Amino acid sequence: MLDHSITIIILFPGGKKMSRLRVYPETPFDRDQVNSHGQASYMIFRKHDFPTNFYDERDELIKADSDRLLQLENANFRAQLEKHIGSGEMALPGFFEQASDEQIMAFLKDALQADAKIKWTGFRITVSVHRAHGYIFFHMTLFAKHPDSSTELCSGIPCRLYL
Repeated sequence: MLDHSITIIILFPGGKKMSRLRVYPETPFDRDQVNSHGQASYMIFRKHDFPTNFYDERDELIKADSDRLLQLENANFRAQLEKHIGSGEMALPGFFEQASDEQIMAFLKDALQADAKIKWTGFRITVSVHRAHGYIFFHMTLFAKHPDSSTELCSGIPCRLYL
């Protein structure tokens, strides 16, 4: 996958530099594209206190895709699905849609094996359709805003996959 992130260097008076890193862009949610014949690609599914466009170099961000976690971290990921959802990966869309922000944060911290010393403050869930086999998968990102960061955050209501 291509990395579409960019870095902007901001120069402050006195020559101090600070990097602003661009978050991977999301696309608007379109329920009709989230199926085996759909073209969903990084469609926003849900977010909470997540950067709008850029984040500060002092902020923390970790991410993983649900399909990769099933392949590479299978035992841990399945254990976290059972612990937080009580079911397998097929229940993930309903969980992301219906769970509270706190429940999703707890799941992501465990599933992504996030550093417990960091105060994680937000997340973003986007959804894509795998072009080879048509299954949906989720891009899960945890975010921690540094106390001195000027990063602008936003939150979004859950999208409806199943109506």
